[in-house]
Amino acid sequence: LPWSQLMGKAGKLLDENGRLALIVPFDRLAEMLSLGARSGLILTRRTDVRGNSGTPVKRVLMEWCQLGFPEKVPTPVPDDLVVETEVRGVYTEEYRQLKSAFYLDRKG
Repeated sequence: LPWSQLMGKAGKLLDENGRLALIVPFDRLAEMLSLGARSGLILTRRTDVRGNSGTPVKRVLMEWCQLGFPEKVPTPVPDDLVVETEVRGVYTEEYRQLKSAFYLDRKG
């Protein structure tokens, strides 16, 4: 499904309490912000994701809601998530906590 169709349909289908959460490549950020605005959506949360602290941002976690959201939502300040420490394969505590909900043993 092209991003433009996804955002357009979300803009029509989300109700006042609905949310759309996406993970997109960082190089598509400007396009997604434009599509969101054209679709009547507002960005409520954003997290930039890096492999480790010395690498550029690769992905963006985004949460969108209807522009008519009952409260005034300020433009979100990007949060940062680093996946691994400088040692390859050793995950940061923040990342382990985030993904722990997806594992049955909760060890992450």
